[in-house]
Amino acid sequence: MNGIPDTALLVEQLRKQIADLESPEEPNFLKSDETLIRFLKSRDWDLEATERMLRKTITWRTQFRPFALECTHCRTAPGSHTLRQIGFDQANRPVIYATFYSAYPSQRNPAVEALTHLIYVFENAVRSMQPGVSQWVFVLDCAGMSAINCSPRLGYECAQVLSNHYPERLGLAICIRPGPMFKVAWQAIKPFLPIQTANKVCIVNSKSQLQPTLEQHFPRSIVEWLTKEYNLNRAEPKLSRYRPFWLHRPDTDESHDPRGDKPYVDNWVIKRHSSGHLPHPNMIDYLAGKLRSTANLMELNEHVDMLEDDEMAEVDEATAKKLLASLPSQYQIPVDAKTAAIN
Repeated sequence: MNGIPDTALLVEQLRKQIADLESPEEPNFLKSDETLIRFLKSRDWDLEATERMLRKTITWRTQFRPFALECTHCRTAPGSHTLRQIGFDQANRPVIYATFYSAYPSQRNPAVEALTHLIYVFENAVRSMQPGVSQWVFVLDCAGMSAINCSPRLGYECAQVLSNHYPERLGLAICIRPGPMFKVAWQAIKPFLPIQTANKVCIVNSKSQLQPTLEQHFPRSIVEWLTKEYNLNRAEPKLSRYRPFWLHRPDTDESHDPRGDKPYVDNWVIKRHSSGHLPHPNMIDYLAGKLRSTANLMELNEHVDMLEDDEMAEVDEATAKKLLASLPSQYQIPVDAKTAAIN
């Protein structure tokens, strides 16, 4: 659309076009102007394209029920999904964080389970948004990424879910110190992303860039938290690199709580917030006495030696391309993959 759109008029017209749509379990979803504006913006204010997108999303939410999802894989394999909310940025947007380094076990998680966890985190990030906030920030520390845990197909499928059903939710994505494996995978996935989404990705290639980048977007508590995580992810592990991020371990560093910064932990993890927001499932289980840290640490240590050398090995870009090309087909981007564009 050329020029400045008449947002109010477009929202009014869109409401008329979807007057027959119903979402019984989420009656406020379609009533929200913010929701309609996000969908309109993602389709360049094209009413017909937006209507089609909304109808598909309502069908998806009705059938899949993302608002009621639980990540059962987290409960059967604690620590396998590190993706979690850890606080809020300077604009009060939820900050979602993940790293390959401390995940257990270091392997490709099944796509269905990984997508379920992703959507669980998305839905709960939305619940934590204050009025006027509609986006989140994603921070990925690429430490520990290797061919063992690389799945371009999963990255593609995550991007499709984000683009098709959570439009305009991503405010910023920061990728910290990506190695050749990530860069090659990113180049494979990038063509299938909307240009607007790809442009929101900020690559931090060196340690010297890290502090200025973090200080530009985050309050001091999050800057300190991410800096400490960065250092821990690159420190020589005393016992195991697979840290149980669902509890505060005084034996490692009393000043660092891997669950998130203090305001988030105090108000959203330890206390059950009235918004219905839920933190990472492993944090919930640990606080409820369903997850014993000592037992899990013993299990983690048993698996370290088998994978450590391979995971930490550096590869050049040419080798990374060969490794990605040699991945089984279930981890490759589908041959009929399509760009998440206006349709």
